[in-house]
Amino acid sequence: MTSAADLLPDVIDCRAARRRIADEVIRTPVRRLDWLSGIVGREVWAKLELQQVTGSFKFRGALNALRRLAAGATVITASAGNHALALAHAARLTGHRLTVFLPHTASPIKRERLVEAGVSLVDWGETLEDAVAEARAVCARSGAAWISPYSDGSVIAGQAGVVYELLEQVPAMDALVVPIGGGGLVTAALLAAADVRPELRVVGCQPERYPSFQLAYHARAQRLPFRYTLADGLLVQVDDTSLTVVACRGRLERVCLLDEEHVAAAVYALLHHESLMVEGAGAAGVAAGLAGALADLPGSGPIGVLLTGGNITSMALATALTYPFSSEALRRHLGLQGRTTAEIRWAPGAGRALAQPESSEALEDTADLVGARLGGLRQHAAASLESRRRLEAFCASEGLDLVDEERAALDAVARELGRIVASCERAAGELDEADVAGFVRRERLERLGYQMSAFLSTAASWQSPTYAQSLIAGFTRTSSQRSSSVNYSRYHSSVVVECERRMLEALGLDGERASLMLCSSGMVAYSLLESYLARDVVHPGDRVLLPPYIYFESEEQLAGLPAVEIVRLGDTRADTIVEFVRQHRPRVLFLDPLANIAGLPLTSVGAVLLALARAETGPLHVVIDGTMLSGAFDPFAFVPPDSEITVLYYESASKYLQLGLDLTLAGLIAVPVSLRPRFARLRRNTGAILYEEGAARLPRYDRATFLARMRRMTRNALLIAGVIEQFAGRVVTPVFPGLSSHPDHDLCSEYAHLGGVMTFDFRDSGFNGQDLLNAFIERAIIAAQRNRVPLTRGVSFGFSAPRISAASAMAEGQPPFLRLSVGDLPDEPTLALAHTLAGVFVAFANDVDDLRRGDLEAEPRPRRTTSAEHADHRGT
Repeated sequence: MTSAADLLPDVIDCRAARRRIADEVIRTPVRRLDWLSGIVGREVWAKLELQQVTGSFKFRGALNALRRLAAGATVITASAGNHALALAHAARLTGHRLTVFLPHTASPIKRERLVEAGVSLVDWGETLEDAVAEARAVCARSGAAWISPYSDGSVIAGQAGVVYELLEQVPAMDALVVPIGGGGLVTAALLAAADVRPELRVVGCQPERYPSFQLAYHARAQRLPFRYTLADGLLVQVDDTSLTVVACRGRLERVCLLDEEHVAAAVYALLHHESLMVEGAGAAGVAAGLAGALADLPGSGPIGVLLTGGNITSMALATALTYPFSSEALRRHLGLQGRTTAEIRWAPGAGRALAQPESSEALEDTADLVGARLGGLRQHAAASLESRRRLEAFCASEGLDLVDEERAALDAVARELGRIVASCERAAGELDEADVAGFVRRERLERLGYQMSAFLSTAASWQSPTYAQSLIAGFTRTSSQRSSSVNYSRYHSSVVVECERRMLEALGLDGERASLMLCSSGMVAYSLLESYLARDVVHPGDRVLLPPYIYFESEEQLAGLPAVEIVRLGDTRADTIVEFVRQHRPRVLFLDPLANIAGLPLTSVGAVLLALARAETGPLHVVIDGTMLSGAFDPFAFVPPDSEITVLYYESASKYLQLGLDLTLAGLIAVPVSLRPRFARLRRNTGAILYEEGAARLPRYDRATFLARMRRMTRNALLIAGVIEQFAGRVVTPVFPGLSSHPDHDLCSEYAHLGGVMTFDFRDSGFNGQDLLNAFIERAIIAAQRNRVPLTRGVSFGFSAPRISAASAMAEGQPPFLRLSVGDLPDEPTLALAHTLAGVFVAFANDVDDLRRGDLEAEPRPRRTTSAEHADHRGT
């Protein structure tokens, strides 16, 4: 049933709404944009609705909607931010109870303000559409009042007031440009125009990255994937039948789409020329003018643009101010004529003599990684097919039923798996050093192959397999038959045992001294170790000795242990660590051979363990996180059999150990063989095991393959560092232990490789803040796209494709830093990435320096101050 709120308001509703909220909204000023008028070719006037209560036009509609509800009613809405902020403030005035459903992608600053406003906040979904669907479902169940952010008659009627005001302030206006998300404001504009100035032409604009309204307006609606845009407030999914789309169809002059460059330029221009800080969505009308979308509008009278909001995040502002504008015309309009965006371009085949690794003689030939990985996939697929064959044979011999549809579905997967493996073989045979697309295709096929193979081998799995049965087959592995032990999957799995054996060998650990056990994540592996320490090792009053850095989640867990004294090491040198152990006599010592912080400090684990064994400091458990240097050393080899030193090793198996395929979360621990029964019991009781479905996804390879891949990443880090030092050394310092400039370079020879993580330290420390680092990354991604260079943004490391992030260890007090996981691509694409990054470093630093010197105000805009900025403009 359609509610009154779902109906389109008429001009009577709009006039009534304006009167209803007149005393509580701000009559925002207008301002003539002389600089934009020159670009468009006629007068352009801006309505400064960013100065409205809560910083956006949304307050008008929110207040009107609440004023029409019964006092004390419970209200639910969904919003990407501004609508929710407006309702929160309005609800304080009206006394309504408010719950807001907010998509995970909402602006952080808007989320923080909602929390401060004290509303009930529910995080739901990736998009506004997800949040709306859930919020409406809750309303239907609870009877609460639903207020749509755009498709609500009362909201639309209230928003019409902004256009009524503008038409009073600029009565001769011929055209109006309105940002479009869900279409509520543009619908309100059409209603107000029909009432006051029917000849007014209304132009809508929205980001080309999310043209939902434009597609629906032209009856081509489709579900769009979420894509980031600086105009994030306009990310709204609508369909052909949406109230606003139907109301607007055939009545708009046009709906123009805006690229990111022009949205960034609009934010920049408004700050540069007008000293106005406007969010991307709010600046969309100015972006349309800069893009030339308004130059051919009929008529010669003034054009109005609505600056709809000013709630911009510092990160978005930094991105806009440092955007690599490629258009000379835009740079001229923004006063950037003296700024160049020319960045170092990569010419394939050039630069091979540059940046050769300093330690290349220590790196073995990387071998045939593609062939080795393909062999692992073949083995994995063959094992899955054999497992299924055995299941069918067993069921046939025992008279157990398999459903025909099940058999047909698994047959189809088996056939497709064969095709995928064949495609991988063809892709491997066609690979070329410079063919990045070929490497991407091969890896995506590999991932799909492993996923299909894992599904095939575990689709029939039961988490509590049967021991014996009649008619019903409740297992996948025939080895579960007549088992003498309880057979819950958290107790034991032959698939997990096989993976543990392979991983022990790949890491180069001595199986006679160490036992390896898989867990469901790296943090679960740590928690299993902590469970053992808390139960069997550490007692009230005991000390735990920590290095300057351990993984933040591990440290948070440790800090929560009662009655344990934590002592922090001063540095990572072996002699310092041994002296601290002598002095403080801890029961547990934590070591991180390569700390995941900006300086990437190394610790000589071997030297520490040997010195501790000689020092005879008493019983000591040494916990080592090997994630950053996976497979680079065997810690158990440094401890004599009769020593009182007990090594407990753990790492995340989601990083390097999956060959960059990132197929499942996993972690591992390695403990002395004598401790395996104790840890097996703890793992069983806590359910920490890597379950069969996850273990079945792990790739198969040997130590030679793993070590070759790790060494290629070390070589790639050195290649990239060499290029950065040569072309961008005045701006930024690359940090990697393999460089002779690294303070721990003399320890490198103790490890079989140095991993593939490097960091960058801007020489100007002011660049190392979170917002500027994120702005740099946005720019680097844009440059990589233009140069056709592989680069991804995100946390974690060890992937085949390079990945960049503004790493800020989430622990409080850890400063952010720029981190690059270099990937294991061949020399050509790696050097192409290095040259691209070098160019971005230089151009980015130049641009920020220009901003700091005040170039944003270098050309003060000549404009006359008129009463229109504070009152009405009566036209000419």
